[in-house]
Amino acid sequence: MRRLQQHQLSGAKIGPWSTLRVLTPVAFAGGSLLHFDTYDSVQPLFVMLLIAGPMWLLLTLLASRAPEIRWGYSWLVSWYWLCAGISLLLDGPTQVTPGSLIDAEKFYTQLYLQFTPNSLDDLRKVLEGPLAILVWNYFYEWTVNMGGTHLPHIGVSINIFNMAATGVISAFMAIILYGYDRRRLFILFALFTGCGLFILFATLHVRDSFICLIIAALAALWCAFLVRKDLLSMLLIIAATPLFTFALHYLRYDLNSVPIAFAGVGLAALVAAKDVRRGGERLWINTLLVLGLTAVGFAAATVGADLAQRFERGTGAYVAMADSGAQADSLGMALVVNQPFLLRLIIGPIYVLFMPIPLWGSSLESGATYALAKAIGAVFFYFLVSRLAVTAFVLVSYPQSRRASVLFLFGVFLIFLMAIGATSIESRHIGPFVPLAIVASLAFCDSAALDSKRANYLKMIFLVMIIAHFMWMILKFP
Repeated sequence: MRRLQQHQLSGAKIGPWSTLRVLTPVAFAGGSLLHFDTYDSVQPLFVMLLIAGPMWLLLTLLASRAPEIRWGYSWLVSWYWLCAGISLLLDGPTQVTPGSLIDAEKFYTQLYLQFTPNSLDDLRKVLEGPLAILVWNYFYEWTVNMGGTHLPHIGVSINIFNMAATGVISAFMAIILYGYDRRRLFILFALFTGCGLFILFATLHVRDSFICLIIAALAALWCAFLVRKDLLSMLLIIAATPLFTFALHYLRYDLNSVPIAFAGVGLAALVAAKDVRRGGERLWINTLLVLGLTAVGFAAATVGADLAQRFERGTGAYVAMADSGAQADSLGMALVVNQPFLLRLIIGPIYVLFMPIPLWGSSLESGATYALAKAIGAVFFYFLVSRLAVTAFVLVSYPQSRRASVLFLFGVFLIFLMAIGATSIESRHIGPFVPLAIVASLAFCDSAALDSKRANYLKMIFLVMIIAHFMWMILKFP
């Protein structure tokens, strides 16, 4: 009888998880049917299972005490698989299109033509993101060698796995920071479900899923160090940083300085949270602080000169799109691109989070999936920003609540948000840092008063966005 009561109580605590476990096979079956309808083959189903299955087994063995992580992983794979099937209905499979300016078509065309470089640098001369191409190509060749066909769903399956694995890493980050909390984990996976950028990264043949995975992994190492402050965590960061720098260099060149930025923000977070005590802290922490700040200073001196060029390049690209007619009357052109740099540094991040304005304003040149995902992403940020606003409120109002790990995640997201707002103002570019923001937004979710404040912030954001849409209509139809 006692066991039955305990089981009932346990079931009551994980009610939302029970619902998610029911929806998971439904979503996966729906995605499988849509893929079968498009390709008239069961190959997509088998490839997806072979790619996602090993991680499921690993989580079953190593995370048996935290089954929510395995459930969340299974759900994300199924959800993104269903979204990929819906994308096939909207746009069809990615086509081989030489000379295309659409990223998904560029990458798949490169793979289909089977360009074999002598090195990553040779491939980078032809197309940016060579590391992603090499990984995709390995699985394409593996499928063909197993008797399969070279079809674009293979690359998409890799992207789905990458985004689901990013969710798992983020869940482990949340456990490191906040302890084992079922409610927090459910909120985390719910936010991963609703993020339009993650849907875009998972369902289109683009490299962003690789960048998401690498940045989340490096952030998890930093969170472990900032919480534990032990020698092993520091050594893992030292070992991983060169590898991740190399990987980011060959995924997106502009992000190869991310590990250095992480070091600067992480060490600044230690100081801001007063976790470094000169007299009582271990010598190696102070040594790391000095070395880290020196590295950041060196990076600022060497990379800083390139920032102006990136700013001009980002502005020029957006103006070119506007001149082509697709976005000439957009609110972004009117309020962001044409502003001075300092003003753009303030307005740009706001626009990055909430673009497109209007929600239906994305061009269909990149496909209906891209436009729909961007619109979903904008609404997603209404909810995420309201959560981050509460995190910022607590960090500012209550100094004793400041933890280096939360400051680190919040700081990294804010810095790169401002950088993107001042350059490309493309919301897709902030996507790889959104997992960090999601984990940071979970910092203070155990208070009814703060839940009420989140709801109030969300109402304010919806009101402001309604006004912004009216402004767009005034600009569009004077």
